[in-house]
Amino acid sequence: MDSKGEGSWYKRYKDIVLALAAFLILLILVFLSGTIDNIVLFGLILFFSLLVIIKSADVFLEGATSLAKILGLSEFLIGLTLVSIGTSVPEIASTGMASFEGHANLAIGNIYGSVLVQITFIMGIVVLFCPVKIEKAVIMRDGLCMLGAVAILTIFVWPDKKLILWEAVVLISLYVIYIAYLVFYYVIWKKETPDGPGEISNGEGSKRGTILKSLFLLGFGLPLVVFGAANMVDSSAQIALHFNVDESVIGTAITAFGTSVPELIVAAVAIKKAKGLALGTLIGSNITDPLLSIGIAGVINPIEVSEVLTVFHYLIPMTIVACVLVLWFMRTNFKLTRFEGSTLVILYLITIVGLFLGWDIINFVRGTLGI
Repeated sequence: MDSKGEGSWYKRYKDIVLALAAFLILLILVFLSGTIDNIVLFGLILFFSLLVIIKSADVFLEGATSLAKILGLSEFLIGLTLVSIGTSVPEIASTGMASFEGHANLAIGNIYGSVLVQITFIMGIVVLFCPVKIEKAVIMRDGLCMLGAVAILTIFVWPDKKLILWEAVVLISLYVIYIAYLVFYYVIWKKETPDGPGEISNGEGSKRGTILKSLFLLGFGLPLVVFGAANMVDSSAQIALHFNVDESVIGTAITAFGTSVPELIVAAVAIKKAKGLALGTLIGSNITDPLLSIGIAGVINPIEVSEVLTVFHYLIPMTIVACVLVLWFMRTNFKLTRFEGSTLVILYLITIVGLFLGWDIINFVRGTLGI
């Protein structure tokens, strides 16, 4: 095979090859961790776990978007639904695994941290490269749903610091209702057709082959994401234990950022060619995570948060502030500007600094107001 053919083959199957390579290396590292207790080794496991998650999520995402095009969905709906679910698979897997293994603080930190990093850092980076115009309907429906999803989760966990089974079921049910409404609105009422590049051929043979390929990519990507998430949770917990750092801090600063990389990649790639996909993916993921991701984790195992100061006195308030700030930016002239994008990035960096310094927003406000 000539060099051109080899390059073409590698480009076509690059994500699969990289995912398999990272998976094999991770297997070796996990095997070694059974006999060697070393913090560097756990750091390598965390790195390659994130790499497995990111690359296998890319494979899953390719299969999901291909199926979406076959079904005839618009790019914004693809972003809000299938792509946002696909890019949220790492959060769903890591949060579910953290819940299953009893690391509730890691699960909560991962969800709020994922929303925070996506709505500030990732959206800010995207807007810095290319300002985005916002439709009023996006703010009034999807933007408010994003804020509402975070608010409802907070209402459930704040009073007793727990997320029990019926609350988790409610969160999942709300997400199903939201998705059903979107499908009805775009497919049945508006009757939209695909507006993104790469339409699917009408030939039956080609269509059947594309469906089989999409299903293969979905079946290949998802198990690797789950495996990577399991090892990411284990290594994160070990690192937190070694450095005596709260699990919620690790969940926010490391795992949340790592599992949000797929959203960053999708948004960065899509912003020039399919802005609806980029915006829909970011907003959709921030609805998926506080409803579906944590809902699944709560069904697997009731979540009880012990790190009250870190989660409830800092992480949750900062996430809500970030959501409100983004909606306000969207509402001003219905456009996200580069200045607003840089403001969001700075807010994220300040938040991370405050997280490691142990800032307490609730007690600061109480002291300021004399409560």
